[in-house]
Amino acid sequence: MVVAELKEYPSTHELLCVLEKAFKDLEWGDQGMRDMPDAYFWVRDGKLKVAIDNLDSYNFQVKCPKPDAQLVKNVIDVLSKAFSMHILERPVPEPHE
Repeated sequence: MVVAELKEYPSTHELLCVLEKAFKDLEWGDQGMRDMPDAYFWVRDGKLKVAIDNLDSYNFQVKCPKPDAQLVKNVIDVLSKAFSMHILERPVPEPHE
């Protein structure tokens, strides 16, 4: 489920710096163009994973199958302090859901 979207276009490095400071269990990767690659970041807490990626959209999106989880709220809080964000009123299913 997509729960939020960044309104601006930070680099992979900018996002990584923000997320690394706030979360211990972080995995990430990128591919494609150097200036604006497709990238993903996974923030985990136990079995729960929140994804931040631009794989299905030009903007980075915050995604989680449990949109009301505290980890989702924590990720959005951290990102919204560094970047302008649009929080969706209702989560939107991803294409594969």
